[in-house]
Amino acid sequence: MGPETLAACYQTLGLTPDAKCNEIKHAYRTLVKRWHPDRFATDTDRQRQALEHFHAVTQAYAMLRAHRAAADLSPARGGWWRQRVRALSWAARGAWCLGIGGLIVAGCYAFQPTFHHAAPSALPASLPGDLAQSVPPRAYVTVGSTHDAVRAIQGTPTWATDRIWEYGGSRLYFKAGRVIGWDIWPGSLLKVQLLPAASINPVPASFTIGSTKDEVLAVQGTPTSVTERLWEYGASRVFFTDHRVIRWEVWPGSPLHVHLLPVEPET
Repeated sequence: MGPETLAACYQTLGLTPDAKCNEIKHAYRTLVKRWHPDRFATDTDRQRQALEHFHAVTQAYAMLRAHRAAADLSPARGGWWRQRVRALSWAARGAWCLGIGGLIVAGCYAFQPTFHHAAPSALPASLPGDLAQSVPPRAYVTVGSTHDAVRAIQGTPTWATDRIWEYGGSRLYFKAGRVIGWDIWPGSLLKVQLLPAASINPVPASFTIGSTKDEVLAVQGTPTSVTERLWEYGASRVFFTDHRVIRWEVWPGSPLHVHLLPVEPET
């Protein structure tokens, strides 16, 4: 790969050639979310442009990953066979990313997550943020799951630190050895589920401003991305303060079951 091609890849991701691996990955994650074609489903022209950007970003990322992997084969780093296997693994992942981008450009849209509404089979345990878990052995990961539980359910991560475990493009976030959130990316599914702390009966058809996290879970199901104040369902977002909904953002292709109630006039 020539220097001009490399420079173009860095430019596509908005980076300089001295960017570190984590900076490249962060730029890629940000850009593929920004140019996700489902965000422009109501505008054909903008969706076509988004598809082109999405493909360019995916291709640039795959080429940079393959280039970095090949550079790791330097004999000075030792472990020639280990480095070669690692390079092949990175190259395979890069080819996978490139293939996904090609499919999207051909007209195949990205995976849309399916949410399953499940009721707890046992009394839930109390967890921070008024969330709860009810984890049958080797079933799913949830908020509060330990490192050992995640390993038994999800397997060995592809990359890990004390606070972040990656499985392909998806991430699990930890604090004090327990899961506090996650971020799911298309093609890298996580076996996660988030259940209401208390049973909601009957389940409402929608949630609104002031709804609790339990009510959102009962209506919308498990989020694809979880933090204390922000839940994502695909490209759409729900924002919380003190564990209650304060606003939301709905993007085409990622519907939310929301309803804004009229304000009663003051008497």
